[in-house]
Amino acid sequence: MRRHWEIREDGKEGVDEVDGDGVVGFTPIFSSNDSTIFSHPTFAYSSCTHLSSPSGSMGGFFTFTDLETNTHFNAEVPTFILTIPSIVF
Repeated sequence: MRRHWEIREDGKEGVDEVDGDGVVGFTPIFSSNDSTIFSHPTFAYSSCTHLSSPSGSMGGFFTFTDLETNTHFNAEVPTFILTIPSIVF
C-alpha cells in the first residue's frame, strides 16, 4: 500500500506533494478469504499536515496491490478542505 497526497494552502502558490509507503506506520493487508473482513470491512487512521495559513485543501489516492494477481489499483480520495477550528479543545 502506498499513498499520494496533494496539499494546497490558501494564499500560497504551488502544491506540496507527499508520497510514501503505508499509512502512519501501517501497511494493512486485506484478504477476500479472511472472514474478519466482513465483520471489520474498513481500515481507519488519523494523520495531520502542517499549514502556514489557516486553511487549505488536500486530496490524493492510495495505491493497493492485489496479492493474487500482483496488479495495482488506485483508490481516489476526493479533495477536502483543511481549516483550523475556531475553538481548540
